[in-house]
Amino acid sequence: MFIVKNKAEVIRFGLFLLLMGAMAFFVASRVESWRTSGRAQVRSTQPAVSPVTEITPQPTLIEKAQAAPDGANFFADFRMERERSRSALRETLKDVMENQAAAADTRHDAGAQYLATGRFAALEDRAEQMVKAKGFDDVVVNLGDTTAHVVVKAKELSQQQYMQIADMVGSITGIKATGIHVFNRER
Repeated sequence: MFIVKNKAEVIRFGLFLLLMGAMAFFVASRVESWRTSGRAQVRSTQPAVSPVTEITPQPTLIEKAQAAPDGANFFADFRMERERSRSALRETLKDVMENQAAAADTRHDAGAQYLATGRFAALEDRAEQMVKAKGFDDVVVNLGDTTAHVVVKAKELSQQQYMQIADMVGSITGIKATGIHVFNRER
């Protein structure tokens, strides 16, 4: 039995369902192109990636890296999709914050999530710039609450490069090294 304690829970649950629906729609619309794109071009220096348990406003970086067609510019495409997803989330949160019919704590929670979205974007940008400063041509970082996925434009990554990137991203974001996953991609 589902018991509603306050309106904030209902609105949070609604936002969760909206986000999950958008992610499901995106995946469903891309399945056919992923199947025809051929083999994945991602090589990992880590044995396995632990599943991301928190909800992020965009598809996971690993899914995007594996699904990108060979001729596509993965890095530019990912940044554009990430910004589109974030913009849609910001608009939804802004609507909740401005809705006077919503409970005060719901508006406050939406405001906190709006700020967190901006904070994540700033941290991702800063981490990307620092990794690029180390001599890599391109990089994208996707942050979760306790994880960071990093895809670097490189043919291969040495263990030293992997550790250097993980340390740099961890120092900027505050995420523990065990939650940072670094991958390389040629295009």
